[in-house]
This record gives sequence, C-alpha cells and structure tokens, in this order.
Amino acid sequence: MDAVTTIADAELVLALREHDLVLLDLGLPDGNGIDLLRRIRRDHKDLPVLIISARGSIEERIEGLDAGADDYLVKPFHHKEFLARCRAMLRRAPTALQPVLEAGHLRYDPSTAELSCKDAPFRWRRENAP
Repeated sequence: MDAVTTIADAELVLALREHDLVLLDLGLPDGNGIDLLRRIRRDHKDLPVLIISARGSIEERIEGLDAGADDYLVKPFHHKEFLARCRAMLRRAPTALQPVLEAGHLRYDPSTAELSCKDAPFRWRRENAP
C-alpha cells in the first residue's frame, strides 16, 4: 500500500509499482485530482479508481465519473460503506494478465485459450477433444 499526498508522488508510485485500487481525493496541493484521474485512465486503463471527496454536488460527481472514476464517495461517509465499495470494485477488477506460453512453433494464449502453430491457429475438432 502506498499513501501519497501530491499528484507528483502519485504519478511516481503508479509508475513504479502495480496497484489493485486507487483512492483519489480531488483536493490535492499540487493540482486538480480530475487531471490526475484522466492520466491514470490513459496509462492504467483497468486500474479501479474510487474518488473520495468533500466535493459532493451532482455536477462534481458526474464530472468525476465521466473523467474515468469507477465510483465516487462523498465525505463524510461511514467506514462500512467505504469498505463495501472497495470490495465491490476489487471484485470487478480484471485478473492479472497471464503470459503467452511459447515452445518452438507452438504458442498458447491463456487469456483467449488460442493455440497456434507457426502463427496459424490450431483448430480443434470434436474428435480431437479429450
């Protein structure tokens, strides 16, 4: 877990390590949290982001969600709701990408279950199935 208080530090830790979830306050001392959110969305498309902010007008919440947040929680909030929202976001988060396996001319992509030989897809027939 990394806890930072500036956009500059957030960008640094996001570049150095993988994260499961970002909790983003919009009121940051060195810039606008919405701008950071747009950069997170550009560079880390699948990283779940929960905005936690005292800015709670409907327009501000819509702006945050439209900028790429997965959820928006207005301060003050109950800790049980916060934890439930985090659990929900982590359930929806994509699983880590599995590496493509290669051996000679054979190539297997576990994310798509595609097998190829010399770049030609291998077609299964029912009689080939175990």
